Amino acid sequence: MGARERARSVGAVGRGIAGVATLLGGLASFGVLVLAQPGPRDGVYEVRQSFADARPGAIIATRHGQDVPQWVKLGAKIRPRKLLLYSRDNANQVFSLDVWSARRGTCGDGALRLGGATHVAEAYGGDGTGCDVTILLSPAIASQVASTFRIPRQDRHPIGERVTGRFAPTKAVYARGEPVQIALTMSNPRDAAPVAWQSGGSWSAGRDNQFDFRIARDGRRVHRIDPQVFAGGGGFQFVALAPGRTARARAPVARWGDVTQPGHYVVRCTFKTTFTPDAEHVHDDDRRGAVWERTLAGTVRFEVQ
Repeated sequence: MGARERARSVGAVGRGIAGVATLLGGLASFGVLVLAQPGPRDGVYEVRQSFADARPGAIIATRHGQDVPQWVKLGAKIRPRKLLLYSRDNANQVFSLDVWSARRGTCGDGALRLGGATHVAEAYGGDGTGCDVTILLSPAIASQVASTFRIPRQDRHPIGERVTGRFAPTKAVYARGEPVQIALTMSNPRDAAPVAWQSGGSWSAGRDNQFDFRIARDGRRVHRIDPQVFAGGGGFQFVALAPGRTARARAPVARWGDVTQPGHYVVRCTFKTTFTPDAEHVHDDDRRGAVWERTLAGTVRFEVQ
């Protein structure tokens, strides 16, 4: 074969590869999931580049919760110092794979390669000692990860389900202009297991958004104050709640609506918190799945004169 024929042959092969990449992109755009592609072996890899469409040398990848795929070029294989796999919700439908590795230059994006499919990280970061990536996974993929990497899959199970919550106004009748507060009392039965509950972590726009109030005055809904609320508001701690003991929290209702006008008020209350078996070990690696989110609810009535 002459040089001209070899050039034509190489060009045809290149066009063929590009055509396959374009075809994969077209299939994905029509909702056809390409489950497996030839590529790197199972493991966690650095992501060198990512693209919105097919490119030569890039492989199709997905991110949990997003329907639109992307294409990535993988870099070096990451050698994990630690792997944790745990549920992110009570229904055990979303799992987090946290990967820690020694720092090598700048910490960047990563991806899990498993069974011919590529799963891009949800977040990445690092500090002076190392880098970390967080990859969100479905229950089925989480089970594959547990088997492949020989790590436990930490599912959630009910904790603090017997804790009750009672909402009450601090007074039955308030003078006009007097601050109106609603208090929550949580009680753990004497024959229940000890637990700890999360206090804080939801402060935003000047209010504690663990609470939520829906206010009505004389049978009519009061205009709701809905400021822009940002996640991860402020510090938090877990507070022990032993069997037979109670815990209290309170919030000013005026942060959610106008309660200065005279009338009879009905307020629907909720309080979101997370329970864990104890306050001391909540951040231990083998306790990442030992949490349970609950929303306590109730209704209170009071009068403003």
